[in-house]
Amino acid sequence: QILSKYVEALGGEQALRKVTSRVVTGTTFIPSGPGGAVPLPAALERLEEAPNLIMNTYKTPTSTSSDGFDGTRAWSQNAAGRVTDAQGVDQQRAQRDADFYLPLDLKQQYAKMEVRGVERVNEHDAYLVVGTPKGDLPERLYFDALTGLLLRKVTVLPTQAGNSPFQVDYHDYRDTASGVKFPYEITLSPADPHVVLDRVAPGVRVHRGRRAV
Repeated sequence: QILSKYVEALGGEQALRKVTSRVVTGTTFIPSGPGGAVPLPAALERLEEAPNLIMNTYKTPTSTSSDGFDGTRAWSQNAAGRVTDAQGVDQQRAQRDADFYLPLDLKQQYAKMEVRGVERVNEHDAYLVVGTPKGDLPERLYFDALTGLLLRKVTVLPTQAGNSPFQVDYHDYRDTASGVKFPYEITLSPADPHVVLDRVAPGVRVHRGRRAV
């Protein structure tokens, strides 16, 4: 019921499936400086095409970098032009995130899903749904109890120092010309440049950091 309400809140399955490609432009803030403490604004262009093609391009006054998923693998290209493939669990997560119809495919993306109750998220009551992908750690999805929209997604990033929580908050959902709603502001916390961005929309401002700028 929670997943069905989410799909309806976005505009319904019929409206979602009518859209087969998307061009996203916006502003993102890339960590820079010592310890990544300085947010560097960059122009973001994201190209998406069903079923699972994505390319993100980030442009600053002095550099251009990109990343994406080509239908088979996740990759990134730094400002020097060096291309590398994502490894291990990052590949699996990038493949899930690249699903153009992810809201419709959540049951297929997770081997197990269960409701864990209601929690407060950004002053909203939200149903907590824990989804466990095959071969990966559980993810926590928070759906607004009133509107049905996804408010937050929490995952764990394996690092050399141990597992690190990674949180994505979705704000400012708006109707688009396609009849589908998207969040126009996304906050990633903590900022991590190797993670493929989650769902974004035309004109979106994407914040990589603990607080929106």
